[in-house]
Amino acid sequence: MFIAKNAKAAEELSKQITQRTVRKEYIARVKGEFPDGEVICDMPILQISPKLGLNRVRANGKAARTVFKKLAYYPPTAEPGSPGDEGYSVVRYLPVTGRTHQLRVHLRFLGHPIRNNPIYCNRRV
Repeated sequence: MFIAKNAKAAEELSKQITQRTVRKEYIARVKGEFPDGEVICDMPILQISPKLGLNRVRANGKAARTVFKKLAYYPPTAEPGSPGDEGYSVVRYLPVTGRTHQLRVHLRFLGHPIRNNPIYCNRRV
């Protein structure tokens, strides 16, 4: 969400968004221990179900690129075999392209879905 404090700032912000000079950066809590260092995912994404908003990595999909970096890892605190036994990582990610659900799809593909995501963290889906 972008909020400008005055009309001039709103115009400048709108101009930057239109010209695509704004860099978007996100942070998420993902399942498991994310790899150290910069991780680049260049996997194409195909829309599977527009009604459900479901997309997947597929060779015949549209080009998509996301850059990830682990900020922290929190090891498991639950008993082995319980739902919370994999621990979680806090990851910063920068979408280079802007495909629908790109960040969720790439994280799922990498084996570290966003925790509590009802679609991409659900094995049955």
